[in-house]
Amino acid sequence: MKLSNKGLFSWLCIGVISALVLLSLGIFKFSTSPAFEKYFAALNMLLISGITFVCIMTLFLLAGIFLDTNIPFASAFRKIYIKLLFPMLMMCGKLFKVSKERLEQVLIEINNKLVLSKKIKVAPHELLILLPHCLQRSECDKKLTYRLDNCIRCGGCVINELLSLGICDEVRFAMARGGTEARNVINSLHPRAVVAVACERDLISGIIDSYPLSVYGIVNERPFGYCKDTCINVQNIKEGIDLFLN
Repeated sequence: MKLSNKGLFSWLCIGVISALVLLSLGIFKFSTSPAFEKYFAALNMLLISGITFVCIMTLFLLAGIFLDTNIPFASAFRKIYIKLLFPMLMMCGKLFKVSKERLEQVLIEINNKLVLSKKIKVAPHELLILLPHCLQRSECDKKLTYRLDNCIRCGGCVINELLSLGICDEVRFAMARGGTEARNVINSLHPRAVVAVACERDLISGIIDSYPLSVYGIVNERPFGYCKDTCINVQNIKEGIDLFLN
């Protein structure tokens, strides 16, 4: 029986908390050893306090996700969730043979909930819709610029539909060929919020690298495999845009 994303996330959190508790017990035993107590007691107690703090934050996140309620202190702890807890959950998932793609899907869903909990609203010109180059039809002879200025709107791929959403003209669209180019686009345009479309791997790396920027992730559909003629449900993009605009 396949676990739901919520169920998988719950078990991974329990795994992380269990590992941290065992680590705390080991540190405590080490710190009370007569040979090391004099030199390392204060440092070890500081480490135990830090581990306890991470465990409490993980429980807050787990409670918010499992009960489908607001995550306590989500905005204050978002950096630690993304920079520390996400990598720990990835390691835990790898240990228990969870597929990397499935695990990344779960973390993207959690990230989106964290972003929603901030209730951030931005002006249209402060929002960036960041798209992967593989949304363009592979047979198209037009090499699209990252601003999509030279798209001829032929309707051969989903790009035309995205550009015809009827949203405010000030909302910016950009296309990137990979993670490095995506980061360069973000650094040059300085958005306050991003709706990003990509595969699971690129989304997770982008979410972590772009902190503290609010990135709402949408996984692309890959009927022909990775990096070729991918597509996206345009309604999902529209919903992502509506989350941020006043």
